[in-house]
Amino acid sequence: WSLFALWLGVVVLLYVRYAQAEWYETTFRPILRQDELRPGALPGAFYFLLGTAAVATFFDLDDARYSVLCLAWADPAAAWVGQSVKSPNIPGC
Repeated sequence: WSLFALWLGVVVLLYVRYAQAEWYETTFRPILRQDELRPGALPGAFYFLLGTAAVATFFDLDDARYSVLCLAWADPAAAWVGQSVKSPNIPGC
């Protein structure tokens, strides 16, 4: 059932984003980034749900749990380091 709920979350998020765009933007504007407010842009939560559903569908449940746990810790950590640490300026990039 949890796998069905994950796929349902993906479908509902897509529906709300495109069919109820005005309600979606007024409701979720405070937590969306600027680039997620562009028409047609999907939020990061969509890709998290999609990836979680795909991993849970195609891999062993223990492996899927471990990979989602790693993602849940590593993604915010990478964002924090990216915001906190000054990176070198690479010419041409």
